[in-house]
Amino acid sequence: MKKQLLIAAVAATMTSVAMADISIAGSAKVNYTNTDSVTETADTNAFTTEINLGVTGKTGGSAVVVNLQTKDQANNDGFDIQDSYVTTSVGDVSIKAGAWRGSHNLLADGDSTTSSKFEASTAMGPVTVKFADVENGAESVTLSGTFSGVSVSHKMANTAAGNTDKTDTSISGTFGGVTVAYRDIDEDNGTSNDDQSLQVSTDVNGFGVTYASFEAGVGGSIDSDGALGDISGHAASGVVLTTSLAGNAVKMAVIDNEATEGAADTSITKFVVTRPLASGATFEATYTDSDAPATASDTKTLDLELAVKF
Repeated sequence: MKKQLLIAAVAATMTSVAMADISIAGSAKVNYTNTDSVTETADTNAFTTEINLGVTGKTGGSAVVVNLQTKDQANNDGFDIQDSYVTTSVGDVSIKAGAWRGSHNLLADGDSTTSSKFEASTAMGPVTVKFADVENGAESVTLSGTFSGVSVSHKMANTAAGNTDKTDTSISGTFGGVTVAYRDIDEDNGTSNDDQSLQVSTDVNGFGVTYASFEAGVGGSIDSDGALGDISGHAASGVVLTTSLAGNAVKMAVIDNEATEGAADTSITKFVVTRPLASGATFEATYTDSDAPATASDTKTLDLELAVKF
């Protein structure tokens, strides 16, 4: 009898191991960048490597997520933890706790990992209510939902000091084949944090056409990584065209970037060609011409990238 119980216990343990749900995903990219300046600054050539590794463990309706990224491969600094959080639920309430990066959009580059955070959200009819708290930071409540095809989100928060109010409102939808997204961030401690963005997209004769813009409050600056690409400044606007040509994804962007408030715009023209390779990798070539009258500099950059995802 004791042997039978022992065999049953071992079998149960083996079953629990077999039922474990662990997934690993990642990506890597190698870039060669040549920068040519019309000023007396010497041209530069640089090689960079970035490796991302993500591990997700699931059990029932709960999950643990850890995402790593190479910190400084040239100095063998290993990996930096980008995200480390737990998701689960209590009844109808979804919970997320830990540390994770923000999203990439016109008003944020999404690269920063804040202190530990906590989020709890639930649906109340057509409206999702989310409460969030940041360690030694701000608390917020967000109401969001989709009504007649229009998505609306309104976030109400205080600052880390707890003595000012901040709202973050987004509205987006598609109307007659044109997709529009508008966002407004308003903080009552003045105007430096009053940021706005607008994006309008449609398809015209086989071309994707997008107009996008962002503007910070008085004296403010934004690190943006949205439709205009990775760009920083007080304000920027531009048009992006995308299409397919001979198996390649082709993109052209024409952007005006106001680096600091009141400064002359930097004109940026960018061409990007992306092609999947038979090996499973992706090759991308990006040519950027940046003309900055404020500093009397014109920079031409060629970036060649080989990327792999798994």
